[in-house]
Amino acid sequence: MQVFRSLTLCFILVNIFLTASAFASPTASLLGRWVGFLDGSKIIVQFDEASKGLIEEGQGADYEITRYKYKVEGSRIIFIDADDFEEMVVDYALTPDGLSLMPEGDETIELTRMASVKTLPSILENHEWTVFTIPKVAIHTEITGRNAKTTVELSVTHATDQTYEAMLRFPLPSSATLTAYALDVEGVMIDSVAVEKARARQVFELIEDENIDPSLVELTNSNELAIEIYPINQGQPRSIRFTYVESLEADETGRLIYTFPFDKIGGEAELDVKVDLLASNKFPELKRALGEQQDWKKIKHKHFRGYRYTRQRDAERLEATLPLVLAIATNDKRVDIVEQDDFGDRYWATIMTFSRTNLTPIENAERVTLYWDTSLSMLESEVQNKAILAELLANVKTKNSKSKPLEVEVVLFANAITGSQVFAVDEQLTSNVTKYINTVAYDGATNFYPLFSRLAGLDASYSIIFSDFKPQFFNGEFQPSARPVYCITTTAPTNHSLANRISSASGGLSLSSRLLPVSDLVALIGMRPPKVDVKFEGRGGSWNADSFIKWNIENKLSLSIVSQVPEIASKVGVSVGNGRYKTLNLNKLPLKQAGIAKFKWLSAKIDELNAEGPAAKERIVALGVRHRIPTPYTSLLVLEDIEQYVEYGIPPPAQIEYADKYDEYRADIADEALSREDIIRALEKQWHSRVQSWQSQERKTKQDIENWKAIETKKLSASLDDGELEEVVVAGIRASMRTAEDIRRDADEVGGDQSISLSQWKPEAPYYASLNNALDAKARYIQYLTWREEYRASFNFYMDAAQVFIQHGEVEQARKILGNVLELGEGDDEAISLAAFNYLQLEDFDTAIFLFEEVIKLQPYEPSAHLNLAKAQSAKARTTRLQTDFQAAVDTFLYVALGPWEEDEPLRILALESLNRLLHTTDFKLNVGDLPQSLIAYLPMEIRLSLAWNSRTADIDLWVEEPTGERVGYSNKQGFSGGAISVDITDGYGPEVYYARYALEGEYKVYVNLYANMSAELTKPVTLTLTLTATTYYGYEKEDSQTQSMRVEKSGSEIYVGSIKFTPAK
Repeated sequence: MQVFRSLTLCFILVNIFLTASAFASPTASLLGRWVGFLDGSKIIVQFDEASKGLIEEGQGADYEITRYKYKVEGSRIIFIDADDFEEMVVDYALTPDGLSLMPEGDETIELTRMASVKTLPSILENHEWTVFTIPKVAIHTEITGRNAKTTVELSVTHATDQTYEAMLRFPLPSSATLTAYALDVEGVMIDSVAVEKARARQVFELIEDENIDPSLVELTNSNELAIEIYPINQGQPRSIRFTYVESLEADETGRLIYTFPFDKIGGEAELDVKVDLLASNKFPELKRALGEQQDWKKIKHKHFRGYRYTRQRDAERLEATLPLVLAIATNDKRVDIVEQDDFGDRYWATIMTFSRTNLTPIENAERVTLYWDTSLSMLESEVQNKAILAELLANVKTKNSKSKPLEVEVVLFANAITGSQVFAVDEQLTSNVTKYINTVAYDGATNFYPLFSRLAGLDASYSIIFSDFKPQFFNGEFQPSARPVYCITTTAPTNHSLANRISSASGGLSLSSRLLPVSDLVALIGMRPPKVDVKFEGRGGSWNADSFIKWNIENKLSLSIVSQVPEIASKVGVSVGNGRYKTLNLNKLPLKQAGIAKFKWLSAKIDELNAEGPAAKERIVALGVRHRIPTPYTSLLVLEDIEQYVEYGIPPPAQIEYADKYDEYRADIADEALSREDIIRALEKQWHSRVQSWQSQERKTKQDIENWKAIETKKLSASLDDGELEEVVVAGIRASMRTAEDIRRDADEVGGDQSISLSQWKPEAPYYASLNNALDAKARYIQYLTWREEYRASFNFYMDAAQVFIQHGEVEQARKILGNVLELGEGDDEAISLAAFNYLQLEDFDTAIFLFEEVIKLQPYEPSAHLNLAKAQSAKARTTRLQTDFQAAVDTFLYVALGPWEEDEPLRILALESLNRLLHTTDFKLNVGDLPQSLIAYLPMEIRLSLAWNSRTADIDLWVEEPTGERVGYSNKQGFSGGAISVDITDGYGPEVYYARYALEGEYKVYVNLYANMSAELTKPVTLTLTLTATTYYGYEKEDSQTQSMRVEKSGSEIYVGSIKFTPAK
């Protein structure tokens, strides 16, 4: 278990795009970094938006750093040490010159503000923080009509003497699509290539371990770019460049709004900005000062006339003006674009403007169903949503008789549907619905599947969803509603792409208070857009091509269409409503290099395919790889040289030296992949050894134990005297071979006594006592909500709180609280694993299985991820007793046993043990394919302990103190009794397993130890969580088990988990 690495890997989390903070800060004026001097030594104090920060003091050998949480009460700041929870109260005052801190009985500390990135970029190493810088940023934006293309180039560096990995998060605009990404490798910008997501992650981590330059880009469910770069060395900036295209939205006055991708930039950064405003005869309005109008110059572009702005300046002078926003005047003129890419494919995009009179009301509505998202993230938009709701209800009451519904159903949902009530449309509608909504406690994650099940029905004439459309339980697949759905969003961070998909597929509308006055927004609910038809013409006929249609509801009604043009088409016609086709000659439009039209079509096509679920994976991968874009199933990857691309079978970009030799080099490499026959042959040897070991064990008698203790005493005495210890062998009798029925009968007919007692998790945190000691479930939940105000951004808090509710048998509350881990840790395999283990402890098998499947999507080449899924499937099968559930578990255990891992992967044997347990404890005939009979053997055990964890880079030890006093663990893998540690797992999610075919009479004490955590991502607030499953009579009918989750933070710490008291059968 002991692994030594010479290279320290650390984690950087950066968020420099414009985005609303997920957590409201106590005092916005404090946010950022402040510098001053204390006793002649430099001191830096940092406050961030999640009520966390740090204090740096001294330099060199005297450098110290303290992490803390803070809260503001009037004119005081209360600093809470993040390690020991000690509090320090300091008076403070904000002045025009800076910040004054006045500790009681000490001198005042005068601080001045340092320029900083909005979400403070930090590196965490051994729980200490250092700060890196972004020395250079260049932004080039090209705006044509409603479409904008933005290219960003920036560099990242640091001044420490360590090597770090950088992880940057860039929230893209809701309508944006990434079109290109490049990383500098030895001074040359190398374009990325698209690779199937699982393969890209595997290659990145393999190369990262070799300390070679890779970079990985993944797209999250919230349309964020997650960019990883390695390595970043002291004083050696690494640069990246990426381009995205977006459709601009109009404000309530009809002006198009373009927001620059930064809201703050480090004060020492060099900033280079260039903006080309094409196809426009008016200067943009500078909503936030980018410069004066005289800074804009008229230009003549290849296809358009317009204006250009260029400016270089230091970011410190720009800091007060960020974020930069342009408001661009529009007209009703139709805009058409035709593009062609390197493959010869053509794409067409158009935008047309219409009057809102083209919308028609839904008449004879009997019931309207309103879905109200109560997940934690909706707290941000609660006030805005309630304002929209009030006006919506008032509007419903005043509709004319044809469109006025008879009743409104309100459905509350988060991780599940938590309530529903039907209200008559009368004078009391607003007050009744408001009272019902006001009972909501916003908590947990969002699950859209119960919602989609209801939307598929015909109970409502139309439905309205208030949500941020960022579900944690959703794989992209859904059945469109048979009735119109109206998706309501606000200024809070939102997945607009999903909102548009749901509404468009149903014939409804996606409406946002960002773009519309509330009165206009509610007036559009219950209105339907006209039908649109697109037809291409050319020699040989006409075609209904692959077109995507979107209605934009702003101050005017605009229609956006993107299509891939059929090869021989020369004209396109559009029919709106019952109108005639208006035809456009495509050959008369300038043919541009593929850009906006192509990538808007690709984005829409991938959204369409994603709605089909996993069945569309291969088609999505093909699109992503061909066009080099990130998708739900592809990532972007940059490697260092041709050797790496050849080794991993990834065609390189053109900038790589010898890229044209790729096929030739690849052909020279022999296929070294293990064949199934090789895997089975190696596994048979390991399994034979395991079975022999099991067969050779016998139950130890009291006399055997006394003899062993005498020998151990003699050994100890000899070693203390430095004498020569003679070899002593205690011979046993080989166990006779018996059938599975014989073994099962021995335990079930003459069973002994046993009790499992796992310790309750009791964290050393200030909130634990008040939660644990609350009078009842209601009081406990109120206490939880109170403490949540302070610990809203803490994974530890939700983990600890859920465990308290579990210990008190309040399962539904625990299930909801755990959803917050998923809200905070979107797309993070460790956070998802943490939640999955806890849901498994709750015996919420379907949720645990779904989450373990999500982990596999992120870490498909990690065998322990598949093993965790198989264990969850097995637990479900043993509860439901359904053959389909048993078969699902068998299939996954088979995949772990025979999968594409290293030949000696130790989890193969563990998977075989579990597979055989299933085969021999059910009467169903289960399909094991071509698994040889030599790999089928029944190996039950009287005690089995399985320890798993949620981090791939943690080194965890399981120790068991047997009744003899002997400790069995990684350095003493088998005890005198025969109890043994199956294998020492040094990476992956575990598990480490202790097993004893024959248990001794007495108490088995269980301990766990965090030997090391070698994560490159230590700043992530995901706590290392351990899940121990203790089982007696494993594989017998009388099998009994308990599961306990706990967390550990400090390396070297040993935790007593609990014990098993065992009395063998007579």
